[in-house]
Amino acid sequence: MEILKNRFLWIAIMLTILAMICDDWSAQAPLQFKNIQIAVGGELVEKSIIETPMANRLVRLFSITIYSLAAGVFISAFVTNFIESQRAREHQDELRRLENSLSLSVFEALFKKLVPDEVFECIKSEFLLNSLIRRDVNLIFDFSYGEEKIVLKQTLSYNLENLTDSSISDPIGAIAEQPMGDEESELLLRASCIIDSKHILAYDRIEKPAGITETTDVHGNRLTEINFEIPARKSAEVTLVWRSSYKICKSCCYFRDAFFTTYPIINGSLIVNKPSDMKFDLFQVNSTKFEVSVDEPERIMYKLRGAMLSKQGLLFTFGPR
Repeated sequence: MEILKNRFLWIAIMLTILAMICDDWSAQAPLQFKNIQIAVGGELVEKSIIETPMANRLVRLFSITIYSLAAGVFISAFVTNFIESQRAREHQDELRRLENSLSLSVFEALFKKLVPDEVFECIKSEFLLNSLIRRDVNLIFDFSYGEEKIVLKQTLSYNLENLTDSSISDPIGAIAEQPMGDEESELLLRASCIIDSKHILAYDRIEKPAGITETTDVHGNRLTEINFEIPARKSAEVTLVWRSSYKICKSCCYFRDAFFTTYPIINGSLIVNKPSDMKFDLFQVNSTKFEVSVDEPERIMYKLRGAMLSKQGLLFTFGPR
């Protein structure tokens, strides 16, 4: 079909050149004088007029026809190219959907021979059919001492990639719990989302744009939910900042907290900034381990090279030495 399209283009060019040659030849026709008789006041009067030869006039008419034909061929070539491009894209999309369906079916048939159906259904729902994935996750723990308490500010940034052919809504939820024992409530300080270099979400404790839902349950815990949509096959740059605080008491030897992921993670890092007299221990509940790259009294850096599956994460303890 590409050859045919090229032929259309060359035919249009050749017709245009032929029409220009004919047009130029007809324009160079010699002028001729011709005597005609007309009736004026009931009498025949002879007049002289100037005209071009018949052959030149016919060639002129022929050139106009060729111009119109060349324009039609040129437009037809572009219309045909557009239609074929649309059909090719639709065909490729259909082939891709069919390929994905066949791949999943073949994988399902083979994998079911190795594990029980219940295990496979869990793997299928939790891992194989994931529509979102987090890439290049950067998690920062900033510890500091407050007035008889330890303050932890967590900053989480990542690229959230939509793997499907339709837009997906991904709500960000944060629960601010009522103080219980030695732990104070957790607060979402800031949230932002950037898609195609455009801010589609900017939230902080003061500025609360549309799409923010805040509710309180029967226990007095506040739930903040932020909704945004990721278009098909697009990525969103997400940044979250929240703060937790823990009261220090004589019976408190250490505190504990955790980070678990909702979606699979590919590659990431963890940076722990803390006072030199604070102890920090990390317990990993994930298939690919974070490896220590820097271990200093006031900073510990970890690197994740690989994947972390959904519902996996990190447990950590901290407290004064």
